[in-house]
Amino acid sequence: MCWTVSAVLYKRALTKVSPVSANTVRCAGTSLVLILALAFTGKIGVVTALSTHALFLACTSGIIGLGLGDTLYMLSLKTIGVSRAVPITCTYPLFSLVWAFLFTGETINSHVVLGAAAIVFGIWLISTSKMNETSEKSEGKLHLKGIIFAVSTAIFWSMGILMVDLAVKESQSLEQAYAVNTVRIMAVSSSCFLPCWRAWENLAL
Repeated sequence: MCWTVSAVLYKRALTKVSPVSANTVRCAGTSLVLILALAFTGKIGVVTALSTHALFLACTSGIIGLGLGDTLYMLSLKTIGVSRAVPITCTYPLFSLVWAFLFTGETINSHVVLGAAAIVFGIWLISTSKMNETSEKSEGKLHLKGIIFAVSTAIFWSMGILMVDLAVKESQSLEQAYAVNTVRIMAVSSSCFLPCWRAWENLAL
């Protein structure tokens, strides 16, 4: 429910700002809230207790999943709308299954295969849905581009989830798992800030 509400809010915000700017503001705000929560509860030192490997996985997960993935997600929302973008992007469990099988050795049974097939069929249904007959060819190309954005989002999200899963498995407590998420979002905030700042500078000039 939180994701669906946020998708509608993103769609409205994207009418006025670029996806990169929107993602930067979103992640920066979230980072501030998470850090303040750690500070007020006296748990800020938990971040420094994380292993170097966990920090690397958390940062990489943030940049791939929240940086690239969420920016593409916002592009898909802006291009094909909430009703198409959200169902397609939420197929990331299909790709997560592939990474889990290849890198963590998780088993895939018949139920998982059936579920994956249903996901692929769902993508096909949404992607081939007919557009308004009055739509021009340019709108058709935009529709295809939006679908590519959405599928790419699912792939990047699945990669980010695999990495954060590995990082959380190294955590010794709930506080450390929370710290992993904090580092993850701080990393993407930092990576998005520079291109966004340059864009603002160019507009000012």
